[in-house]
Amino acid sequence: MLKGTLCFLGLMSSDGFPTPELHQLVKSEGEAKRAVLASIVRNAYAPLFSDRDVTRATQAQVREYFSSRGASGDIGRKCLSFFFAVAGESDIPLSPHLRKSAPQGRGKKAGLDDMPRQRVGKVAESGGNPEWERILLDKFPNFNPEWSEELKKKWFEAFKLLKRTLETSTPGRRSATRR
Repeated sequence: MLKGTLCFLGLMSSDGFPTPELHQLVKSEGEAKRAVLASIVRNAYAPLFSDRDVTRATQAQVREYFSSRGASGDIGRKCLSFFFAVAGESDIPLSPHLRKSAPQGRGKKAGLDDMPRQRVGKVAESGGNPEWERILLDKFPNFNPEWSEELKKKWFEAFKLLKRTLETSTPGRRSATRR
């Protein structure tokens, strides 16, 4: 994802070499760095800036821009989050509607080994509440086939544990799993 982002921003060529813009960004500091970053962002998102007045746009309008370019769902959310963050870093003025309603990232995703046992217990006590199950599944990281074999193995183990927890949390499912 990093390579794709650097290429999209024009900081790296498609063959993996840094561009003059990347060198300029790295060498600059303070206000000069924000100005260089603002220029990079405005160039990368040129259609967004030319089609919409981002100082007056709503989050739905910006989401529509990303969706029209094939970024919807979780990827669209990540694109929005990245755009808001990079625009903020470069002091690009955005609509107050965007600042107030910018989607929050999910932060560092804790592995199930890091999850306190009482949280898993509370989910189990929810009686199989579909809302709790959805929230829990939303917190679980998406599988990435490019991960290392060790990370893939840990993901599958954690997913099995999550699945067992959800299966045993629903009264109707309990009897089916204890046969």
